[in-house]
Amino acid sequence: MAKSPAGKPGPRMRKWTGMGPTLRINADDFGHDPASTEAILQAVEEGLVNSLSVMAGCDEADIRRLKDVADKRPGLRIGVHLAIVDALPVHAATPIYSPASALPPDFAAFLLWYARGKIKPRQVYREWKAQIERVAAWVGGTARLNHLDSHQHLHVLPGLWKEALRLQGEFSIPQLRLPHESLPQSIGHQFPFGFLFQARTGWLAVRRGLGRNTMHSRTGGSGPAKESFLGFFRSTRFEFEFYRRRIYEHLQSHEYCELMVHPVRELTELRALKFWLDHLPGHGGGAASAIGR
Repeated sequence: MAKSPAGKPGPRMRKWTGMGPTLRINADDFGHDPASTEAILQAVEEGLVNSLSVMAGCDEADIRRLKDVADKRPGLRIGVHLAIVDALPVHAATPIYSPASALPPDFAAFLLWYARGKIKPRQVYREWKAQIERVAAWVGGTARLNHLDSHQHLHVLPGLWKEALRLQGEFSIPQLRLPHESLPQSIGHQFPFGFLFQARTGWLAVRRGLGRNTMHSRTGGSGPAKESFLGFFRSTRFEFEFYRRRIYEHLQSHEYCELMVHPVRELTELRALKFWLDHLPGHGGGAASAIGR
């Protein structure tokens, strides 16, 4: 029986099957604020995450640190955290919210403008394209970019999902997050918002041919890749015990899995996850093998 870092018995689990680097632990919000950036870099240094998403509104200090970590860690997966709220605009010539504030200040303001038809997908496309180009220039080109996702998951909204897919194709970026986790579980999570969001993302997954509980689109070759998603129900407050069994089951049944985390609030929980991965029964490869470092 597996044990937690505190020594308490964990749930009974099957023997580890020895799968390769299938768990992508992605740190959102690099560049959002100094505390978030510092925590993400600490998580990278400790081997707690193997993927991060960058907001294009980084200041000069964050840009220098991003370039440094990208150069020193070629295996680190880097993506763009597309922002349309709570961020500085990159394409200032196309204000989306108002002349005084080109991006809505928060989620509620965005939804109000979106519901009134004042958020134009073409403007969002231009802003997101500029963000991708900026981050790509920092890390050595678009070939270095592994994925796209967005601040507060707004890219899955009708009208904006199409633009996100368009940008993924134009820049040949392998992954586009589709944060579908569980429709039944969403009934007890910020109802009705959580339920409506999971219903929307589940429908997109089926429409894309990804099936239930899969989240990403992958360009090229064989078409969409089957990569499950975890983290929606504990967004910004990842809890190791809440997700331990689910992480294990996904590693057993899927080729790939993304776990979304925000290290600024979760370093202790991420260390617990790493300890557990290092001691999975029958695994032997440790966390480095499980998450592909």
